[in-house]
Amino acid sequence: LCRGEMESEIIKLTETIYESRSLLFVKNIWFNTDIGIFKKEVSPLISDLNTIPIPVIDNEQAAYIENDRFQFKEPYFKNSRYGTMINRGCPYKCTYCSNEFMAKNVYPNTWNHIRYRSVGHVINELNNVKKTLRNIKRINFYDEVFRLPQEMHKEFCSQYKKYIKLPFYCMFYP
Repeated sequence: LCRGEMESEIIKLTETIYESRSLLFVKNIWFNTDIGIFKKEVSPLISDLNTIPIPVIDNEQAAYIENDRFQFKEPYFKNSRYGTMINRGCPYKCTYCSNEFMAKNVYPNTWNHIRYRSVGHVINELNNVKKTLRNIKRINFYDEVFRLPQEMHKEFCSQYKKYIKLPFYCMFYP
């Protein structure tokens, strides 16, 4: 079971499994053994979201499971929508939401602080999407709440209108 943000640990986990080494040195996971469940500590939140590389979109490295079979291709090539996020975290404490669980149980005192990617990082990703995925007609922003700081909002709107020019979907709370 993976817990929390895995970008910092996924490579370690993959290498550990591939090399048949002990999972005891990988954070953010729980795993079952003959003697019980090991609950590894959670690494800190990623403070600079710009350190996370933009997704690689190509058929050479993509795979997914559909109808219980591996498909070795990039599903976005057939899609008309592309999904991404600008921020992580949520300012609200809705009792029905998984963010409340994350804030209380996985990242206490830090989850409700919203972290942002830079506008340049987001625009670079979306420019790459437009060049690579010719069928994309709309961008879906899956942020919990699409709420940018005022100075970032102005820059985002200007850059998005200048370079991306696609309709987009987002959720916000006025």
